[in-house]
Amino acid sequence: MKVEEVLAKLERHEAECNLRYQRIEERLDDHKSSLKSLDVKLWALAVLILIAPFVQKFLG
Repeated sequence: MKVEEVLAKLERHEAECNLRYQRIEERLDDHKSSLKSLDVKLWALAVLILIAPFVQKFLG
């Protein structure tokens, strides 16, 4: 295999990798809003768990 052939194959490989990484970034961007929503829900649940014993003490 000649150097030119190796370089051509390497360039094709790099182009395919760039497309693959671009698609991965797009998918991550698509999921960013749902992950943020999940994060807010988890924090709300944590606050609820921490406050629940105090609410029960005052109401019970």
